[in-house]
Amino acid sequence: MKFSHFDNIKALYGRHASFAVWEPARGTPTSGTGDLDLFQQPKVLRTLQQLQTDTILFGLNISRALITEDFANFHDGRGRSKDYKLRYALEGTQIYGSYLTDVFKDVVEVDSAKFDRYLKDNPQVEKTQIEYLEAEINYVAGSAPPILIGMGGSAHKYLQRHFGHSHKIIKIPHYAMRNSKENYREQVLATLAADL
Repeated sequence: MKFSHFDNIKALYGRHASFAVWEPARGTPTSGTGDLDLFQQPKVLRTLQQLQTDTILFGLNISRALITEDFANFHDGRGRSKDYKLRYALEGTQIYGSYLTDVFKDVVEVDSAKFDRYLKDNPQVEKTQIEYLEAEINYVAGSAPPILIGMGGSAHKYLQRHFGHSHKIIKIPHYAMRNSKENYREQVLATLAADL
């Protein structure tokens, strides 16, 4: 990825998105997950070589308070976070380095059923958010339509609803589900082998 495009993505979407690259674990499974130095000088030059926008991975919505650091989404190093499982599952795969974002921005809700009810009661929110997401996808990926990968059933459902006519959509399990990191990786690898 060109540095100029990376900088523009950071300026436009850095508070909501990130890339599927992480520092390696050192010691505990969660160590290094929240390290954002890889997106800054001098490490960013090495990081840029790993980034790609042929595939984009999506969570449904942010599950913690609003993020104030660029590219910190999906890079939560706190012990209760499960972001480390996503790192473990994607390492060495063809989608490592993919763009990461949420379908819906700035709507904090952990319970997907409550989130669905919120959108049902507020249809304008869904319309506005999807318009924003479409612009984001088009800007990040450019002219070639990327493969969209929903992490979990709810993210997949909304991607299919709004982009199924124009993009290939794949579903992988969500990394926050109760599962060991090893079992989660096996499930992700099986899906990628079958659908990519």
